[in-house]
Amino acid sequence: MDNNKKHHKMQFQIERIAFFSDAIFAIAITLMIIEIKPPHFEKGISSYAAIIELLKMTPMFMGLIVSFFVIGIYWQRHHQLMQYVDNYNTKLLWDNLLLLFSIVLIPFTTAFNSENALSLSSVPMILINLNYIVATLLNYRLYKYVLAPQNDICHTEVTENLPILYKELTFPLVVYSFVILLAFIHPYIAPMGYALFSFEGFFTKTKKKPKLPVETS
Repeated sequence: MDNNKKHHKMQFQIERIAFFSDAIFAIAITLMIIEIKPPHFEKGISSYAAIIELLKMTPMFMGLIVSFFVIGIYWQRHHQLMQYVDNYNTKLLWDNLLLLFSIVLIPFTTAFNSENALSLSSVPMILINLNYIVATLLNYRLYKYVLAPQNDICHTEVTENLPILYKELTFPLVVYSFVILLAFIHPYIAPMGYALFSFEGFFTKTKKKPKLPVETS
């Protein structure tokens, strides 16, 4: 088999990894809306009562929105990473599968948290954020493995600013850990911790090197 055929076969196998991963992300997002069961109205129910029943589903839709965008961010990061994958091995396949496993758990932890959002238990909020933390760590691990030159996975020139990229990948750990801390205090205030995402820019920015004074003769 000549080098050209080997190259095309390798590209085909890498595309299979990407397509399989995309399918898992799509299924995970779809499963979240399936978990939301519409209320059943009795015959003759008043409009006021119907609205109240719909309002009771607010936590479920809030959970759907948050997890939808969380999965979307992981998908975007995965798509970003795959552009640098020029080779693959068994470790890459397993690292990718572990990340996808953490993603397919999100619909369950989202539904569990939403169904019990009005309870006084901190367990649902802690569980879903632990799910996010595991997914973040596995995503970071996958990036580090793919972009490490010694692993012979990435041959394409990396255009990303790696120090900033790795800070962006790990910053969610701060947010999810803070949300868990708030959940121990009171589960109703825990979602306020997601506001920390607005400070990501302060965490990821790098210090500019001071300019050296220009010597004049």
